[in-house]
Amino acid sequence: RPSAGVCVFEEYRLLGERCPRADIFESWYVRHTEHAFEDQHCARELGDRSRCWDAGILARYVTTPLFLVQNRYDSNQIHNEMLCDMCTDNISAMSEHVRNYMSYFGNHTEMTLRDLSSRFGHSVFMPNCYAHTQNLELTNSASIDGQTFMTALKDWFFDGVQHAHFDDCGDLPCSPNCDGSSAALQVAMLI
Repeated sequence: RPSAGVCVFEEYRLLGERCPRADIFESWYVRHTEHAFEDQHCARELGDRSRCWDAGILARYVTTPLFLVQNRYDSNQIHNEMLCDMCTDNISAMSEHVRNYMSYFGNHTEMTLRDLSSRFGHSVFMPNCYAHTQNLELTNSASIDGQTFMTALKDWFFDGVQHAHFDDCGDLPCSPNCDGSSAALQVAMLI
């Protein structure tokens, strides 16, 4: 049975990897309050329609090739959804609990994306950054395997090239150019 999702920081701190995953509640909430789209093939196969809302599971049932772009440590997910106020890209400021949680979160993100790439043929561009999207702009993004987000996306879209780029610089945020400051400066200069 496919799984995706992680648990919130405080539960992880208390229970470790035995903690209840937050995506189970989120999937139930979205299904019952927002009446979200449900992929019927996924619902039949899993026997639990609420699980089919999760992107890491739903992408398994999408036959059209996808190009997935995700930071290993999505700061919006970690801070606002998983409630880790102490999580940061400053490794020296991290407590042991924060380092363990960040590693757990990043490993789970990478495992899910690697599975979607290798087993389902989706393309992936995953910088090893603690950021939401500021480093994923077309004009200025991290480079992985000599490819930027824009060059990989162009290859995929125009030439049908499948890409699987995972920045493997370490277990905690370590990619260069994670802040997207050059892109932000370019935008500010245009205004």
